[in-house]
Formats: sequence, C-alpha cells, structure tokens
Amino acid sequence: MRANRKGLPTDVCAARLKKGEAVARENDSGIVVMKWRDKRDVLMLSTRHTDTMENTGKANRKGEQVSKPQAVLFYNVAKQGIDVSDQLASYHTAVRKSIRWYHKVAVELLLGASVVNALLLYNEKCVREGKNVTSIADFREKIVETLLAGSNSDSPTEAAQKHFLRETDEREQGKRSDRRKRRYCVGCYNKLAESLGREVAKKKAKRVVTECAACPKHPRFCYDCFPKYH
Repeated sequence: MRANRKGLPTDVCAARLKKGEAVARENDSGIVVMKWRDKRDVLMLSTRHTDTMENTGKANRKGEQVSKPQAVLFYNVAKQGIDVSDQLASYHTAVRKSIRWYHKVAVELLLGASVVNALLLYNEKCVREGKNVTSIADFREKIVETLLAGSNSDSPTEAAQKHFLRETDEREQGKRSDRRKRRYCVGCYNKLAESLGREVAKKKAKRVVTECAACPKHPRFCYDCFPKYH
C-alpha cells in the first residue's frame, strides 16, 4: 500500500531500513502494518501474517540465504498468476489511448487477456506432445496469419459474394452530370420510417453515393448502417 495512506503508524512508515530488514506494528484488532526493505521499501497490510521472516531456499550473490516476510511469500504464491498474465499481455499490447475508457477495457480483454489464456493452453498442448513452446510475440503473429489466410479466397464465386461498399456509377442529369447521384440510405430510411413515418423519413434520411456491391439491385448504405445489415 502507499506510505501516505491515513491512519498508518508513523514509526513504521518513517523507519529507515537496510536491505532485508523489517519492522511491524499490530493493533488490537489483529491488523499488522509492516515495512520491509528489498530493493526498495515495501509497505504491507495484513490480517493473518506477522513480521516472521521465512527462508526462501535461495541464495544471493554472496552465498547468503535469502529470507522474506510471510506476507510476501503468500502474496507471490496467490497472485503470481495475475502478475504473469498482466506481464505477458503488456508485450506488444494493442491498447491505445482512448477518450472512452470502455474501449480500452474491451481491447484489453479481447486482445490481451484472451490471447494470453489461449497461449497458455496452446503451450500446455505443445508440452504434452513434446513440441517447443511459443512466445507471446510469435503466438500473436500466428493468430494474425491464420485470420488473414481465412479471409483470402482464390474462388471468384466466394469473392463475388463478399459484401463491401463502393461508390455508385450513377450520375446526376443535366448540368450536374459530373456528380454521383445520391439516394436514400436503406438503413436510415427504414429506421426513420418505422419510428416517425415515411414522410419524415423522406426528409431526414441520409442520402449517400455508396452502395453494396454484392447485394441485388445494389442498395445504398451509409458507413454506419452497412455493418448492421451485413
């Protein structure tokens, strides 16, 4: 926790410790506030641990046994999965700055946590089959290559059935023959007609020059309505 949190004992927060040292205080309710010095000061709050130090079974460069507080060891065992998951998700992350916070959350869940979970399952399968495990970067590349391969098609029939927007070839009559002819967006018109009636829809529906290339009669769609119908 932060050292400037209200209600903490001053002598613990202000204590100057050498590496490996710890100081703690416990109140009448059994809540322990402890400060431990590792590479930097670590301040902890626990309701089940004391300031007891335990041997980790590891040694430092000088050959000395390394000891850590019980709370730290407990945290590492319980939370290491979350820490590792966040670490893997941070590599080559697709999260970008956004005004809307939920956009970042959605991207993090779809392209962060879900990809990491898939990687762990994939590597478990590789280990069972005696294959080499894959790094998160290579795994992301494989996903992209698979998606791109699935979207490409050499069949003219399949290519012709794919819906996409294009600008119409229809032109205005008379002096405006250099302009493309605008027509009602099907999505906007239908939405307004259902709620406000056809007369209102004729006046307020968006007119566009974009049409679906694969649909019969090439109905007009704006960029907002096109995904809703396809």
